[in-house]
Amino acid sequence: MDRSIPLQFEWRPWKPKYGGGEPRFERKEGERGPELSIYGSGKYEEIGAWIGTMPVQGGQHYRVAAKYSASGIACEETTIVMQAIWKNSVQKKPFRDYIHHRQRLEDGRGELSRILQAPPEAECVELYLYARQPSGGTVTWSEMDVEPHLDAQAHIRKARIATTFLHADPFPTTVNANVEKMLALLDAMKSDRPDLICMTECFLDSNCYASYEERAGHALAIHSAPIQALAQKANELRSYLTFSFFENDEGTLYNTAVLFDRNGELVGKYRKTHLTTGEFDMGITPGRELPVFQLDFGTIGLLICWDAWFTETARILALQGADIICVPLNGDGVPHHAEHVWPTRAFDNGVYMVYSSVYRGSPSSIIAPNGEFLASVIGDSAHQTIEIDLEERKSLCPNLSVGPAIGEGKVLYFTERRPDLYPNYFG
Repeated sequence: MDRSIPLQFEWRPWKPKYGGGEPRFERKEGERGPELSIYGSGKYEEIGAWIGTMPVQGGQHYRVAAKYSASGIACEETTIVMQAIWKNSVQKKPFRDYIHHRQRLEDGRGELSRILQAPPEAECVELYLYARQPSGGTVTWSEMDVEPHLDAQAHIRKARIATTFLHADPFPTTVNANVEKMLALLDAMKSDRPDLICMTECFLDSNCYASYEERAGHALAIHSAPIQALAQKANELRSYLTFSFFENDEGTLYNTAVLFDRNGELVGKYRKTHLTTGEFDMGITPGRELPVFQLDFGTIGLLICWDAWFTETARILALQGADIICVPLNGDGVPHHAEHVWPTRAFDNGVYMVYSSVYRGSPSSIIAPNGEFLASVIGDSAHQTIEIDLEERKSLCPNLSVGPAIGEGKVLYFTERRPDLYPNYFG
């Protein structure tokens, strides 16, 4: 494709037949093609869009993008919106996709972009360039682009994910015995060739001490021998490895999940933010961050046990781009919680959830973004590894928000949020 020639769309202004106010539309010709403006008159109810259509080849990957400038817009995320509708002549339900990757350019303009595979039966794509509730503001769209993306390997993100179940020997056991149990389980996983292994919460000192107070007094430093032995095993397996332990950081105590890379080097750590009363009474300090970590196959977030009972934690990680959330946990003592709430966390956020337990009443599970249980295992020193495809669109659903079309929950749950509204209720 000759990129010196602007793409030829057939553009037309659009507003709802009923309601939606009377936004004003203006088209100008610029150096890189048309500049399409939508002016709000100040009425909140207004909505308008420019619609353009061009032919596509079914099954081909495309980079769909448009730049925009805006003035007087209170919340770009909710007002400046772009969608692609993949259509065909045989009247199968079209796919309606948000183009939602937003960035700020050096010249001050914004850009929305996304790489998408056209459905096999697609014959054309229709772009909607919206201004939703611009009030008195203006949105100007330019440099609209639907460009073939020919690197097929760039769209393959497969990974082998492992969850584990461990149960400590009866009291009194030792940290060394628990470490050996963890190492033996990791050795048993060699033939699985996992890319990422999630192990359990605070297993290292489980059943080692007579009281929580004594347990707190023996919290480990991150560079202690037990932790480094597990890091070395990650190196041997060439796998990412995460688990949690009670950490002593120069006298301050945390429940910390560490993440080691394929070389056994520390990628980062997450400190449990939502503590139980028992942990507060132990002297544990809550963490203050919810980070995500970029691995060689995708982005992961970490939570620890009680964290996952709160809807905000998984949502914040997903908003930061997490593909997978790993949850080391001591166990879930509420009947059916694992059956219903765990898949809800995956479903609501369009992420894979990996739970790894130590409690005989709740399994270790891997759950897909559509809430489907892909693996569940329970029993002393048990594990299961599955391959997932992070590019697979697991949450497609007919009529999901987008009318007589196919929508993608993973994207819809975020692009149709109302961040302009929520601060009125949450300070």
